[in-house]
Amino acid sequence: MWEIVSNHADYRRWTPLRVSELEVQGVDHPNGVGAVRKLGVRPSLTRERVLEFEPPVHLAYTIDSGLPVRGYRADCDLRELTGGRATLLLYSASWESTPPGLGLVLGWLLRAMLMSFAVLIDREAVRRAS
Repeated sequence: MWEIVSNHADYRRWTPLRVSELEVQGVDHPNGVGAVRKLGVRPSLTRERVLEFEPPVHLAYTIDSGLPVRGYRADCDLRELTGGRATLLLYSASWESTPPGLGLVLGWLLRAMLMSFAVLIDREAVRRAS
């Protein structure tokens, strides 16, 4: 599952995202710390910067542009279960603020996006395992 979560260039193959490009490679690994990835569906694109990259268990990133939030950070943790036959995906995100009046709507939208992404990760993992 780590390869699915951490390989940004492949996102366009198994998500609705039509743009999934690595703009800047990470320091010790192309998708690692410092990597900047551009994701989305034109004209709505976000730029994310990888903050932590600990294969095969932890990935953290921030959104530098593309969403009207400040201080966005997401953490994706993977934990093997049942002797490696299953993986628990823990995905969390937080942000400091949004423009006045948009907090509830953006909160709902971001939660829905994370839930959808988690479902897509699971589907791709199942597809690759079969």
